[in-house]
Amino acid sequence: MKVLLVSMNFAPELTGIGKYSGEMAEGLRSRGHQVQVVCAPPYYPHWQVQPGFSALAYRRETPAPGLTVFRCPVWVPSNLGGLRRLLHLASFAMSSLPVVLGRAAWRPDVVMVVAPALFCAPAGWLAARLCGAKTWLHVQDLELDAAFNLGLLEGGSARRMMLPMERALLRCFDRVSSISASLLQRLADKGVPQGRIEYLPNGVALQDIRPIAALPAALALRQALGIAPQQVVCLFAGTLNRKHGLAILPAVAEKLRGRDDIVFVVSGAGEYRASLERACAGSSHRNLRFLELQPQAGLNALLNMADMHLLPQLSGAAELVMPSKLAGMLASGRPVVAAARPGSDMAQWVEGRGRAVEPESAAAMAAAIIELADDPALRARLGHAARAHAEATLDAVAILDSLDHRLRALAGHRHSPAAAAPQAAADAGLPPGLPQPTQPQPPQQPKQQPLQYARIRRGFTLLELLVVMVIIGLLAAYVGPKYFSQVGKSEIKSASAQIVGLEKALEQYRIDVGRYPSTEQGLAALLARPADTPRWAGPYLGKALPSDPWGQAYQFKAPGTRGDVDLYSFGRDGRPGGEGADADIGNW
Repeated sequence: MKVLLVSMNFAPELTGIGKYSGEMAEGLRSRGHQVQVVCAPPYYPHWQVQPGFSALAYRRETPAPGLTVFRCPVWVPSNLGGLRRLLHLASFAMSSLPVVLGRAAWRPDVVMVVAPALFCAPAGWLAARLCGAKTWLHVQDLELDAAFNLGLLEGGSARRMMLPMERALLRCFDRVSSISASLLQRLADKGVPQGRIEYLPNGVALQDIRPIAALPAALALRQALGIAPQQVVCLFAGTLNRKHGLAILPAVAEKLRGRDDIVFVVSGAGEYRASLERACAGSSHRNLRFLELQPQAGLNALLNMADMHLLPQLSGAAELVMPSKLAGMLASGRPVVAAARPGSDMAQWVEGRGRAVEPESAAAMAAAIIELADDPALRARLGHAARAHAEATLDAVAILDSLDHRLRALAGHRHSPAAAAPQAAADAGLPPGLPQPTQPQPPQQPKQQPLQYARIRRGFTLLELLVVMVIIGLLAAYVGPKYFSQVGKSEIKSASAQIVGLEKALEQYRIDVGRYPSTEQGLAALLARPADTPRWAGPYLGKALPSDPWGQAYQFKAPGTRGDVDLYSFGRDGRPGGEGADADIGNW
């Protein structure tokens, strides 16, 4: 069977969607399928194209027999923001459009599109219609919902224009899958028929990620970081992005700085790393260490170094995102402290395997960490349950076997009974559609069919073609500019709101201490007691010091030139002055 996979992120990226799309392509290839992939050059999570690749050139690769990769140009911004991120997604959608449509001549049986980026979905659907292939959209997260919830997009007009288009696009696909029960429900709420919805979680290679007592490589990592054997390691390992709510970690570390037996380790790369390191600078965060992103071969050692895993989330994203890193955390046999509201998918996954705490609450996360740090037996019990859950529900081999079975059924091919996993998902506590893991058998290859597939008779009408072309045109010429203007406005509003919140914290500091912090002490004085400040009664912020919406630190002067204190952001360009989104935003 021929499978065309359209996924902006792809191997050799080590984290995020690229990792799982790469594993999916290799898994299908190893099960006898011919796989072609349309993707961008690897750039994530560092937001820099990896050496040996080009952001400007088209490129064809054949990494293994039966697998062909077409890489298309993409614009990778150096300074991230809502507008730049959307232009980044749109650049790949436009550069990949002719390549995706050209793959119709290869006559794939199934065209699978991975979202984000949803911008690529119309091209994937049209390519399938050109050759009569079946269509599958795999939703790793609902990017429009996340953009509205996180404030990247605002306004009723944007919702009225964009969400119906998203709804119509989702309904075009023969199958729409996602990685969690809540996302499946949201797909149903958006009008996708229940019979087309599939559960397809991100799995983990259980033979590679497993608990190992006294793993030498893990002990070496602890020693390199100066961590004593008796100290408890709280680890966050993954992509360091703003949407992950990592700003809370310095505040949690500050609350526990008196506990010499607890050490925080942050390992990874991403747009937010520099800001996070700045927030943790100084002697008050001696209990927080940083590690570079570890290679795949060292991932098990990294996860085994931890005594517990931390999984913060922003309140607006906690209901919309099921972090893929959770699978590895559970597989490592360590308890997880996750930011998750009661009843959410993540809270249910963590229940009995860790602790779910209120998102963006440093006090709640600190209390959960103390509970686990003080009870090694509890940590061991929860960790054992976490591993058992991973073995029962997250085995990558079983998940790919199930996907293989469903793709063959969708395309109308025969498949071996040995390749079909038993339908016992309810017993494993899984949503419908994912079989319970079994000892997988290699699928028998389907017999070659004569060229009278029913799919050849299933062409497209001129009306359908015109509708899709109109959608693509709207995305390029109308929706994009509207989207971008809303994002720019929302970032300015977000900066203004953050400045107001910081002003309130500064005013409470002045009431307690009798004066504002000095310019030298800076806004960090809201979180950590400055020297010779006996009346300090903070911290005055419930979480870590925020960066502005463009990832830069807020500027602070006391006394100010425009008032008692000057509190401002340089805006999108990060420089004084400017106009529009580049203009300074302050408390004046």
